[in-house]
Amino acid sequence: MVNSNGTELQITKKKNLRSHGMGIFERRGKQLPAFATVIIICFIIIVVTILLSITTARISFLIFHFFIDIATFVF
Repeated sequence: MVNSNGTELQITKKKNLRSHGMGIFERRGKQLPAFATVIIICFIIIVVTILLSITTARISFLIFHFFIDIATFVF
């Protein structure tokens, strides 16, 4: 681009203008892809439901099926 004086304007590109998508988890500045993030979230959900099943089996059974219904709806 050139302004009214004829001098050339330098457009500074920022490095952090990438579209981040679903990259919630970042590792060493590099972002994990969205699919890996979804897998990590599902893994956390499964671990939580296993811990819940140790304490209250009936409630965690309902929660687990609730999350499975969400997962089948998303995918």
